Amino acid sequence: DLAETLDRISDSIREIHRLEKRVETLTAPGRAAARWMGAMPAVMLIILRVIWPEGVALLFTDDVGRLILFIIVVLNVVGFLWIRKIVSIDI
Repeated sequence: DLAETLDRISDSIREIHRLEKRVETLTAPGRAAARWMGAMPAVMLIILRVIWPEGVALLFTDDVGRLILFIIVVLNVVGFLWIRKIVSIDI
């Protein structure tokens, strides 16, 4: 009886590890999307800084520009956390 019980526990643990690996594999694109979404505003800001430095300077010097930057950061963080919550699956 003890051997059977330990064997079943061992099988269950193996199955849980297998499922965790499968979930990790299936959620990898979502995690990558979250990383890209988090990085894109900074990348775009750098690109725009090179292309149109006067316009980007307004984002940091003008009150409306700072408000826009604040809204962008808040929405980016909310989106990142939302995607992270979607792709985190508990087994």
